[in-house]
Amino acid sequence: MTQKEVGAKIKAARIKRGLTQREFAEAIGYDSPTCDSTIRCIESGKTHPPYIRLRRMSEVLGISVYDMIP
Repeated sequence: MTQKEVGAKIKAARIKRGLTQREFAEAIGYDSPTCDSTIRCIESGKTHPPYIRLRRMSEVLGISVYDMIP
């Protein structure tokens, strides 16, 4: 699974939960003014979040970490 595929899974789960990129970013602990661009980079596959953030993402999205990563 590529970073782009991981990002697509995260984006699909976020949209299913009805969260904006900013809401999602704040829920997982990103609180900088550019936090929504960080999520955009993750969802587009340009960057990969550290494992600790993946764990928090899975909690917020209600899915397993293993559903998001290869």
